[in-house]
Amino acid sequence: MADEIVLSVGGRRWSAWREASVTVRLGSAAGEFSFTLDDRWSAGAPLDAFTTGGMGTVAVAGETVLTGPIDVIEPAYKGDSYTVVMRGRDLTGQMIDCSAANKPGEWIGQTLSTIAFDLAEPFGVPVHIDADMGKPFEKFTISEGETAWAALRRACLHRGVLLMADGLGGLALTSAGAGGRASPIVAGQNVHAGKGVFDATARFSDYIVKGQDGGKGWGDVSAHASVEGRAKDPAVKRYRPHIEIAETSGNRDDLTRAAETMAAITAGRAVKTIHTFTDWRQELKGRVWRPNRVSAVRDEFLRVDRDMLIEQAAFTVNKEELRCEVTSVVPSAWKLAALPEKAEDAGW
Repeated sequence: MADEIVLSVGGRRWSAWREASVTVRLGSAAGEFSFTLDDRWSAGAPLDAFTTGGMGTVAVAGETVLTGPIDVIEPAYKGDSYTVVMRGRDLTGQMIDCSAANKPGEWIGQTLSTIAFDLAEPFGVPVHIDADMGKPFEKFTISEGETAWAALRRACLHRGVLLMADGLGGLALTSAGAGGRASPIVAGQNVHAGKGVFDATARFSDYIVKGQDGGKGWGDVSAHASVEGRAKDPAVKRYRPHIEIAETSGNRDDLTRAAETMAAITAGRAVKTIHTFTDWRQELKGRVWRPNRVSAVRDEFLRVDRDMLIEQAAFTVNKEELRCEVTSVVPSAWKLAALPEKAEDAGW
């Protein structure tokens, strides 16, 4: 069990793969899996057992990390050798693919949790709340053709809530680090290999968010006055301004908070560590590595000695090796603040 990735479908389970990989990521609508069966089975057996759309669960070292359908099956043969490759995602992946067809597609005076339940319910996706939902929306409307995931992600950004798959076929509305602490990542102790990615191309010295303050009404001389919020990244010494336009009204405090959020997120995502382990578990008889946990990372060569937030865990096994690759970022990379409400999210 400790060194198995198990796919269970229709009461049957498989674990003897030529190669298997499973990836779960913070902020992602769905974890992903890929399995390759080889010719230890007869040519017909794999195709009889698996069908596209068939629901399954994926367990790593005994822990369920993904629940969803098989999306793709690729059978192939050469001479007497047969292989079948299968790929799939969490059930929540359906919300990435499909448009939000809710009628009338508009919520007035409703909370984020209500909007989330309504958008997820047609897909049979349960929603788990693990964060403050903030104030009700004055009005929230689906854009024509917008996917269910994009609409819900946009709503979550307006309330500073992190949206991710929970691995059990549901969605979690949560916050950065809500998963608690993971084991320390210490070079020279539990780490097999390490890599750092320090990328300053998306960092700016000045963040400016511009918008309009709606004032008190059409008769107010201050109505629709132009306002802006500003924030700085002190680590960027060269002059590198970035201007973002808020598409609906917001006061100076709203826009300043949005600018500060952009500065913190881009700074956090500019520092990334990738550590490889030869075990899927954090420690002997411990739990497998998972995203949204905080770990103390100590790596002298990478010059990192601080708490980091696990952003991604990728589990792989084949005939030669077993490994887990853990990607971590500075926690501010995912500490969202509520953004001014606007027609659509343009990203950072």
